Amino acid sequence: MACNCCNCRSVRASSVAVTGTSITITVPADTDLTSVGCLRIGLFTTIPTSVNCANIIVTNGTESLNILKCNGDYWRPSKLCCRSIIRTRVLSDPAHLLIEGVSR
Repeated sequence: MACNCCNCRSVRASSVAVTGTSITITVPADTDLTSVGCLRIGLFTTIPTSVNCANIIVTNGTESLNILKCNGDYWRPSKLCCRSIIRTRVLSDPAHLLIEGVSR
């Protein structure tokens, strides 16, 4: 899967919080979570450590998308780290984020 560099967006997470058994990453309200393409999410805020191996949800306040692996399972990182960048691809059928990696 080649990157569509013309449609690659980078955002900074405004918060990372535990919501039930999930971790919710909130990005700015103007972040486009509907257009197909690359989305890089910078984590430069406090990361809760109370829940490990939780599924990840990314929201802009209006849209919420799960981060999935290429086999369709939830992406459940054992530990998220501050000052890392989650590289994803926005896909539309069904709407979700596909994990491509994490840079630290």
